[in-house]
Amino acid sequence: MKITEKTLEVNANHILNIGVDVSSRKLDVHFECPLQLNKREVYREQILNRSVEIEKALKNYLSLAQSKGFLNLRIVCEPTGPYSLNLLSMATHLNCLTAYVSGEAVKNSKIIEFNGTNKNDLVDAELINSLAERNKVLIHRTYSANYTRLRMLNSHYEDVDKAYVSARNQVHNTLKQLWPDYSSKLSLLYASTGQALYRCYGFNPWKIVSYNYSYFERRMRTHCKGVWSSTLKQIYRDAEESVRNHCSDAASTLESILSDHYENCLRGLERKASLKTEMKTILSEIREQDDRIPQARVNFISEFHIARLLAETGPLSDFKNLKQLTKYLGLNLRERQSGEYQGRVRLSKRGRSLARKVLSLVVLPLTTQKALYGPDYHRIKTQKDKPGKLVMCIFMKRFLKSFFGIYRSHQSFDSRRLFIDRGSYEKLNSQEVLKAIS
Repeated sequence: MKITEKTLEVNANHILNIGVDVSSRKLDVHFECPLQLNKREVYREQILNRSVEIEKALKNYLSLAQSKGFLNLRIVCEPTGPYSLNLLSMATHLNCLTAYVSGEAVKNSKIIEFNGTNKNDLVDAELINSLAERNKVLIHRTYSANYTRLRMLNSHYEDVDKAYVSARNQVHNTLKQLWPDYSSKLSLLYASTGQALYRCYGFNPWKIVSYNYSYFERRMRTHCKGVWSSTLKQIYRDAEESVRNHCSDAASTLESILSDHYENCLRGLERKASLKTEMKTILSEIREQDDRIPQARVNFISEFHIARLLAETGPLSDFKNLKQLTKYLGLNLRERQSGEYQGRVRLSKRGRSLARKVLSLVVLPLTTQKALYGPDYHRIKTQKDKPGKLVMCIFMKRFLKSFFGIYRSHQSFDSRRLFIDRGSYEKLNSQEVLKAIS
């Protein structure tokens, strides 16, 4: 389904609009059928948000639409996450049109129509229907199975990552209480050395120093081969210092708590790795249907980040131009001006926040590389005195322009042309460019 820049062009005389206010338990329905000049027949009802009830109601609406001379009907509702999925999927299955109205539009219409903001499901359904009659609707995008799976996995990955970060913070906080003098890198805790330390001693410094260093080193090397002697010596010294300066009254309790958090961390890391593999597999399947999707490039963008980006954008072929894609992601600008007042220009942020987060994760490493966005990033940030987030948005749009351009032009993912400006690129020969970006 193609994204249109304006509202859907639907002949109101041929389409019966059904306004639906969706909740977890019920659906409030409102629609109108013309009878004669300046006369309309109003229909209002409540149905349960159950598949059987929805299917029965939709079939009745289709029969009514045909009897009234309509060619089809269009189901219009607010985007309410999982609560509206059953309704929209059932409507699509029955070949009905579907569309969204924004919650902001419903709120503003309520102020205009009823001079108030009181919440009422029947009133909301009527307002949704009124917006649909005036064609003030948004596209309800439908995806192929692979894109649907990819988006679900991306959302799940974000949830798993948040849980992992929370568990990791709990590990660090509890470790600070159990082992206050631990001085090695925290990243070591999740490497093979840290996992061996957990299996052998549970990060308990009293257990570590209960034997001499020779025994400690020998036991650690049986579980973690290749660990540096300097690392083991530092760990043992930290354990001795903590035992010497602190009491062990709560050590066993803290060790038990730390064990729970650490196990959650390990499960989170394992699950994240499996999700990455699954998403990259789906990306390969998508490429079989659309070979224009750019390939990954080391130090620029990975297969996993391409998968995450496509999970949020959906098929890039749906967008006619960059402006539509930018607006869809909420990266378009919003101006506030009245008379002499000139407010700050901000991002609209009306798209998916996760999409902007993924895009920032892609672009952030590029702003630290001298051959890429680094010089421009620091120049704009310092000379023009712009906030870091605003500068990051500038380069997010710049990257999006390049990525979308490569897709539309069906060219290979050439980092030399993508990140080096045209003047610099033409002045350098291929060997110099390759050296600069390596």
